[in-house]
Amino acid sequence: MEQRTYEWKEARRGLFTASGIYKLMGEKKYEYKYLYNNEDITYQKYNAMLKKANEKNDSDILNSLQKIEISSSFSETGNTYILEKVTEALGVDLNEVSTYAMQYGIDMEPHAKAYYEQSFNCSITDVGFIVAPWCNESGASPDGIINNQKLIEIKCPFNPVHHTQNLLIKSAEDLKKLRPEYYWQVQHQMAVTEIYKCDFVSYCPAFISEINGKLSGINRMIAIEITANEIDIQLMKERIFEAVKIKHDLLNRIKL
Repeated sequence: MEQRTYEWKEARRGLFTASGIYKLMGEKKYEYKYLYNNEDITYQKYNAMLKKANEKNDSDILNSLQKIEISSSFSETGNTYILEKVTEALGVDLNEVSTYAMQYGIDMEPHAKAYYEQSFNCSITDVGFIVAPWCNESGASPDGIINNQKLIEIKCPFNPVHHTQNLLIKSAEDLKKLRPEYYWQVQHQMAVTEIYKCDFVSYCPAFISEINGKLSGINRMIAIEITANEIDIQLMKERIFEAVKIKHDLLNRIKL
């Protein structure tokens, strides 16, 4: 199944996909109830009593105070993403945001693949949309598989400054900190395909340097190997399962 075709888009309809999964991974909002001797108190009273008890080291009061989580919810970005999937599931085609920079990235991807294959003496196999074996409502479309052993995710920034920022990425920790949307994308792809290595690649042909009188593209491409993080993948799966449940709850409410 070729990417960006009608069939590919239909296969992804209503599903939580790798490129958007970071939207579920933001900090969640929590609601608590506060108790003193098992009776409800306000947040303000809880804080005042806690502060006073700590100042006096009053263990009786400290032991009688409780802060209990009663609910949690996704961020506004996460909730909007879930609503988008509900809308798709209802048969609506959402208007795709397309910019010149995005089209540039799509157009440059074959050139980036060819440059990578030449640089690393390997072969990249194109893949379509893959449904997660652990959740049929989530899936991914990696940019390719290298020698049937490793995934590849390619970014081709239109703005060279963004490529310069990507040059600062040297590890999975850097990717998670500097480009969390890409970090969660590759972690999701690895979880879906069960191929637990992925090269994160940034390619910008504008980077040409003259070395000893010869032109060189020394900083034209970076390739950082990212390995699967089991703890983050487990957290991500939990968020996806929760998002799927919310999606179906909303669909059931709409269809009543």
